[in-house]
Amino acid sequence: TPRIAETAKGLWLTYVLLTIACGLCLWWAGLEGWDVVIHAFSIVGLGGFSNKDASLGHFDNLNVEIVAIVFALLAGLNYATHYLALVRRSAAPYRRDPEIPFYFGVLALSTAMLTVYLLAQGVFTDVGEALRYVAFHVVSISTSLGLATHDYTLWPMFAQIWILFLGSFVACSGSTGGGIKMMRMLVLVKQARRELTRLVHPNAIQPVRLGGAV
Repeated sequence: TPRIAETAKGLWLTYVLLTIACGLCLWWAGLEGWDVVIHAFSIVGLGGFSNKDASLGHFDNLNVEIVAIVFALLAGLNYATHYLALVRRSAAPYRRDPEIPFYFGVLALSTAMLTVYLLAQGVFTDVGEALRYVAFHVVSISTSLGLATHDYTLWPMFAQIWILFLGSFVACSGSTGGGIKMMRMLVLVKQARRELTRLVHPNAIQPVRLGGAV
């Protein structure tokens, strides 16, 4: 927008609308009262606070977990992208955001890989149960949400380290998530590939591009 104040208001409006939507969905899923308010703020803010010692695992409610996953994924996206989509009433800003394909791609591949790995290691015997817990914790830890539904510290060390590694970069720039953000990781990977190419072809001109821009 032309003014910084208007931009700030737009981003706050987007944040408030997501929080209200998350609260309503949690209420629909079975939570009540302060549980709804506290966890809605926690999920959209990716803060990880819960008023239950067992976190979301206290409720043992699949619908609540699905709502948490969906809104954690939304909160991990760039809020400027949400704002543009809201103002223009179009999904085009999401299609043009260079981080989004890698954001969802890394999370989907990690969920599939860890589900297969934990089944092979005998941590879970049921595919549905494995997918339920792995999907939640991959999204929760990667976006820096931090809520839990299962004691993932009992998983093999590789699985624990992998999801902690994802937490260092998966969240998109302009999101409420932590880490160095997906955009910087993309630039790092592209820059590393560029330097390897220049070792073989020292005179090659290979600019680093992100979203089509140098």
